[in-house]
Amino acid sequence: MTDNTNDEYKSRSAVKREYQGIKSLASELTELSPKELDAITLSPGLKRAVIETSKMKKGALQRQLKFIAGMLADEDIENVRRELFVLRQPRTAATATFHHLEEIRDLLASGEDAPMQPWLERLESTERQQLRQLVRNSRKAADDAQRAKAGRALFRFLRDHDLK
Repeated sequence: MTDNTNDEYKSRSAVKREYQGIKSLASELTELSPKELDAITLSPGLKRAVIETSKMKKGALQRQLKFIAGMLADEDIENVRRELFVLRQPRTAATATFHHLEEIRDLLASGEDAPMQPWLERLESTERQQLRQLVRNSRKAADDAQRAKAGRALFRFLRDHDLK
């Protein structure tokens, strides 16, 4: 017997894990917009198959995902993953900034003044006054609707005057 067959052997579980990874990649591709999909290097048939999933219901979608996974096996999977990762980086950074600003807004609305300090140092006097007014409004809002409105206004101000 030759040793080459033992080196190339993959257990059934390893093959299933690999296929599951390809299926999850296919699922990620179906969530992309057509513009984002154009940024990824795929064969025309695969792009068409991914675009067609937007019109499908649950059962047909599952069959289509299996079909796309089969087509992905013929593609350079690592390259597709790398391009998808690069495509999602700006979105990840924007989400992190969004969450950070939400935390600051919540801290300010709950009564803490420490998060406000960096903004006060960099803003002009009229903007400082506006920030203090928005914080005051979010703290003294009586009901949920007023609190939500004041929180949105404070968040918009923080987003527009982000300290990058």
